[in-house]
Amino acid sequence: MWPADRADFDRHWQTAQADLRIDPPVRAYLDGLIRLRYLPASLGSPLAPLNRFLTTGLLPAPFRDLMRLRWTERDEPRFGSLMRAVAAANRLLPGPVRRLPFNVLLLELRARVRVRREPAHPPEWRHGRFKIINGAAAGG
Repeated sequence: MWPADRADFDRHWQTAQADLRIDPPVRAYLDGLIRLRYLPASLGSPLAPLNRFLTTGLLPAPFRDLMRLRWTERDEPRFGSLMRAVAAANRLLPGPVRRLPFNVLLLELRARVRVRREPAHPPEWRHGRFKIINGAAAGG
């Protein structure tokens, strides 16, 4: 059940963070996502440092620590400046562009529901070194 109010949610969030554990296989899998290892190297390699910086900055400190992601006092103002710049640029974009890719995914979902068909991807596909089978990751 969802917490009744913000104070209940805050208590739930603090408890959940205190109970959080990440074992080595999960950490390795998440690190592969952060480093964009599921993308071709020609695309993932140049984008990985920015993705790592953004992901690390968006994570709560306890999660960062469990993931062993380095975050310094110098990173925080850089992250804040980048987020403010992104927000300013985002406000200048037309609404449909601002909502990408979610608006396209919603249209695809609605079309699928109308014709009652499955998603375009097969139930099993490869992401880098990991194989996703029925929503679970397995080393590959």
